[in-house]
Amino acid sequence: MYIFKKNLLTLLLLLAVISTSVASTDDFIMTIDTNKLGRTSDTEFRVTTNPSEVYDYSIDCNNDGIIDQNNISNDYICDYGQPGIYSIRIIHNNLTSEGFPALYFYVNNDANKIISIDQWGTSKWLSMTYAFSNANNFVITAKDSPDFSHVTSMKSMFSVSYTHLRAHETDSYL
Repeated sequence: MYIFKKNLLTLLLLLAVISTSVASTDDFIMTIDTNKLGRTSDTEFRVTTNPSEVYDYSIDCNNDGIIDQNNISNDYICDYGQPGIYSIRIIHNNLTSEGFPALYFYVNNDANKIISIDQWGTSKWLSMTYAFSNANNFVITAKDSPDFSHVTSMKSMFSVSYTHLRAHETDSYL
């Protein structure tokens, strides 16, 4: 009986760990490569926010089920300690699904470090202004669709600045 209880307890603990590391379908998930050129160092990534919007989100910088910071209302820097490829999970913290209403990579940003959008989640995006500005390396692998029904602007959503291109003249895509 003792061995059965011990094994049952081990199984329950294992299931709890697995369930906390599985992202909710409500969350926004992207993969980044800190080695790419950006505003931050090669061990960091800055999630930038639109100053015209109100934010209330949490972040899991490794998408490992451990929340790195709760109740964020502005930009947040994930610091990994080592360069590499990482999956970031962003969780909106309010009932209207507007806790993370916009991606915003305007000037001097880390958008170039984004390599994929893996899940849009249930966020009600409010703006796509400069959402992927200067993001030259990403693909959309998400199986779900974004909710753009409340988006008021898509201004420069995929713009690339001339200055940004000049900085990458030696890259193979030019």
